[in-house]
Amino acid sequence: MTVLQPKALAIATVVCGLIGFSAWRAQAVSPASQVNVGWTAAPSKPTGVRFEGGPDFRETPSSWVGSKTLAGRFASHSIVISFGTAEFPLQLVMRAGQPPASFAVTKAHTENCALDVVNAINSAQPATDNERIAVMFRARALISGNTCDRFQNRKLARRYFEMSCRLAESENASFEVSRDARDTFLRFAMNQTDQAYGQQCKGVAQQKLISRLFAVANEAKVAGDSATLQAAVDELAAHVDDANWADGVAGYGLTKTRINVLLVDDLYDRQRQAYAERNLEQALSMNDRLSALSKDDEYRESFRAVKVSESRLSEDRAAIMNARSASD
Repeated sequence: MTVLQPKALAIATVVCGLIGFSAWRAQAVSPASQVNVGWTAAPSKPTGVRFEGGPDFRETPSSWVGSKTLAGRFASHSIVISFGTAEFPLQLVMRAGQPPASFAVTKAHTENCALDVVNAINSAQPATDNERIAVMFRARALISGNTCDRFQNRKLARRYFEMSCRLAESENASFEVSRDARDTFLRFAMNQTDQAYGQQCKGVAQQKLISRLFAVANEAKVAGDSATLQAAVDELAAHVDDANWADGVAGYGLTKTRINVLLVDDLYDRQRQAYAERNLEQALSMNDRLSALSKDDEYRESFRAVKVSESRLSEDRAAIMNARSASD
């Protein structure tokens, strides 16, 4: 009888340097996750920053600093950046163990809604997150100023939304597509082409984040970092069930089975490694977890994908118990 051998199906490993995720190491206890909002020049210093629903950020000489205690391993939060009475929202994703999200903002000065101004906003080619945020704020300020006609507002709203999508696609991986940007875009949308663009813009941004999360999970698996792998799995699973992520989930082909494969594959590798190292209590613990999951309908397809059956787990358990008896 052959037991505890490598699986017939190898799960592809993706190794890549992700700037936003490279330092992410999930922590067992979710601490306060931090956000630092700086400014590009003294005249651009915000008068205040707050999380939507509180609390306010605290002011330091070089930035506004805010923190949130996360209920789980990650959470999506909206922050509001104020310049006097003008307010500008951004949507952030905060993860336990990830370095603070840090960026700098530029104040959007009052402008007339002239053709050259609208064209300048639409033709800008921002290369950094800070530049994308500056274009977003400038477009939103013009829309809020009520000096533009509907055609101009439509162009500005599209640009505002587009920059939010590009921000969510950035390697920083700290941003999500802004609800305010999407709502503003849809408010001025005129036809089905606009509607289709809205779905495509958000969907592509979400697909890129999903791809990064899979890469993080695979990197964590190679490194033996089960806490970070579990954190990535939890975030992916939350997106599958979130209607706001429907465009990205459908475009990527994300399913619970694909997510669960990551977890099942990791647990089985950890069982085999523990057995090889004669850490038999650990191997038995992994086998118990796998056996319980194999009886869960939600995981059956995942076990089939990695070619680990209930009978194979029973054989593995017998081998572990025999080894433990022999060592007594």
